[in-house]
Amino acid sequence: MALTTPLLLPIVSFDSTQSYEFIFNSIGGSQVLRNNLEIYNNSTNTLVYNQNIESFQFKHTLPANTLTNTTTYKARIRTGDVYNNWSSWSSYSLFTCYQPAVVSITNLIGGIANNQNYTFTGNYQSFGDDISSYLFVLYDENGVQLDVSPITYSSTIEATFALQNQTNYKIELKTYSQSGVTISSGLISFMAVYLAPIMGAELQLTNLSTQGAVEVEIIAVDYTATASGYTFTSSEWIDLTVSGAIVSFVEGLNTINNNYSIKLYFKNIPTSTTFLKIISGYGNIEISYCENRFHAWQTAMGLVSHFVNNADITVTSSDMVCLEIKYIDGLIDVIAEIYI
Repeated sequence: MALTTPLLLPIVSFDSTQSYEFIFNSIGGSQVLRNNLEIYNNSTNTLVYNQNIESFQFKHTLPANTLTNTTTYKARIRTGDVYNNWSSWSSYSLFTCYQPAVVSITNLIGGIANNQNYTFTGNYQSFGDDISSYLFVLYDENGVQLDVSPITYSSTIEATFALQNQTNYKIELKTYSQSGVTISSGLISFMAVYLAPIMGAELQLTNLSTQGAVEVEIIAVDYTATASGYTFTSSEWIDLTVSGAIVSFVEGLNTINNNYSIKLYFKNIPTSTTFLKIISGYGNIEISYCENRFHAWQTAMGLVSHFVNNADITVTSSDMVCLEIKYIDGLIDVIAEIYI
């Protein structure tokens, strides 16, 4: 029985410094005992590899460092039987060798994701085989898949996931090259630690004078915070001592339009400079500490008003201060207390 012409299966681009298995198929005909693989430089048509392998398996392993990266080749294969008969050659298959791209996630500094809706960014360093598409995969700390981003065809590598505060995760970036190679960043561990939960609550009080009572209205608030230059010193404190560090609540406080009270805790308060700004529809308030007093400067309708707390308070860098700002009918009450 004669040998049938083998079919060389599609060749995925590979790194020439690694070995590679060429897979083929042979249907019917005599028992295959050996195979012969030829590889030519596609540009020069120079034969660069020609070897026989004695094997019943439909594969041929090319040794590492036989070829050269960033070079395109064409390969063909034929099979032989026990009687030294050879089949016809298969059709040529084209392929290119490339050094694998380096894939990384670029914005997990210190292993921290500092926002509930965190956008992961990645980088694809190409050595000739450019990116075609990518996706991100989110896992729990045990490696169980939780979510996956859509496959994206873009040179901008990013995806956003919703995260639970104080929770450990793993993230992976998978990329697909133009030649069909899949490269992963591997699973990278991180912890979600952000400034505020996405849902908070605002209390609005209404004096019911004729009933001798106060009406309490609880309003769910969708908080979103942005920040830069900060670090976490624990799960409760944010270090903003670096020059230019800032935290801004950009959504969720837009209901501060009437009377309100805000209470915050501070340590290592700077002197003679604004360390807190409150922006509302009734004017902006800047808070600073100097000459043993906390000062509130309000700018509204082109007018500037100045308020201070009612008693001297000496604050050192190690003191923790509870600062409460009350806004009542255009007047501001500043209350400061050192926690021992």
